[in-house]
Amino acid sequence: MRMVSGVGCEDPLLRSAKDEVERSLGDPGLTPAVVAARVGVSTRYLHRLFSDAGPSFGRWLLLRRLERSRSDLCDPHLGHWTVTEVAWHNGFADPSYFARVFKLHYGMTPSGLRAAGSVRVGQAA
Repeated sequence: MRMVSGVGCEDPLLRSAKDEVERSLGDPGLTPAVVAARVGVSTRYLHRLFSDAGPSFGRWLLLRRLERSRSDLCDPHLGHWTVTEVAWHNGFADPSYFARVFKLHYGMTPSGLRAAGSVRVGQAA
């Protein structure tokens, strides 16, 4: 089933799957099979739900983890966390992989983003 353009109607099973992913985003063992079982559909059907609505399950999961990691890196309350801790907190089991995909997606390293945020905060004061 497809999302209706402009209306915001999303398949309830897809919404349930996305909600389950959001709840488990930090789990590096989160797989399509795990989410499908929790939502009560087959893995194949879960993949179909995602592909019909946009990015694949794997791509959507990666993007959500990157978005939350970026948010965590910019959060001054989490400034004491290392980049590795941010990666682990968001489900990345390999900090090197995290740094690589983060840079590909955002055009800068996680530590570079954090440093740029610190400069801006310091300049705003």
